[in-house]
Amino acid sequence: MKFTVINIKVIIFIIFITQICFSEAQSNTKIYKEISKDEQNFILKNQKKIKKYTKYFKRDDNSILAVLKPGVGISLLDFLAATHCAEYKKFAFRFKDSGKTRIFYNRIEAYYYQCSENAIIKDSVTNSRVTWTNYDDKSFYKYPEKHLFLYREKTKTFDKILSAAKKKRPINI
Repeated sequence: MKFTVINIKVIIFIIFITQICFSEAQSNTKIYKEISKDEQNFILKNQKKIKKYTKYFKRDDNSILAVLKPGVGISLLDFLAATHCAEYKKFAFRFKDSGKTRIFYNRIEAYYYQCSENAIIKDSVTNSRVTWTNYDDKSFYKYPEKHLFLYREKTKTFDKILSAAKKKRPINI
């Protein structure tokens, strides 16, 4: 088969169109995490519970101290902390000793959470390890400005960061 200039241009055009169609098909696949209906319902339900079962002690752009009525479950305070830190475009971190603040309200001890833009492995004051965080990788979200700082269970991304830190300094973490 003899290739002429016109045939080559047609072949290049067909390849170009094929690549455009292929790239559009890739961009339409769900490669980003979206908020599920269950997560939306969880957020709405917990926003109602916060006023009823929690009380702020102290809050600023770097931390939050709050009290939770007994029997409600720590995830509500995790949600409160994530919501608070999200106002400052930061992630919330709860530590192993977060419930040992020695700050009491009606004989209930307050919990401490730290807000940070970056991953934290240990509390800088008590050297206690992180037990919960909403930290996640920004590249997983189609709309990170809306979804990145929301409440979520501790992610595999943070677990990988923690594992890498343990390999570097296994005794301290």
